[in-house]
Amino acid sequence: MTLVQDLQGDDFATKSAYRAGTLSVELVGSLDMETTPRLRNFLTRVEEAAANTVQAIVFDATELYLMSSSAISCFASFLKRLKKLNHPFRITFRTNQAHTWQRRAFEPLARLAGEFVSIE
Repeated sequence: MTLVQDLQGDDFATKSAYRAGTLSVELVGSLDMETTPRLRNFLTRVEEAAANTVQAIVFDATELYLMSSSAISCFASFLKRLKKLNHPFRITFRTNQAHTWQRRAFEPLARLAGEFVSIE
């Protein structure tokens, strides 16, 4: 079952699925300044879904090859908005061990919302 419309494109795409209270979102490609506005719109739709039915969100970044500071800022804004919801849930960022930059990029997000964000 899908709760949000996925993004399609050559540079960046998402693949999401919803099952048993968990929204899984695979991030594929590159998140640069050109693709970040699309990410921002997508995260707004994820936020709307999270407010109603989602108990956990897993962002799988193992196929993400680039993430700009503007994309990190989008995720930070998203997390700040989710903190305001009175709805318990968990967010996990799954990283690729071969891309050591990913863990470093997501760590500030875990510090921002450590009560519900983890990095794998």
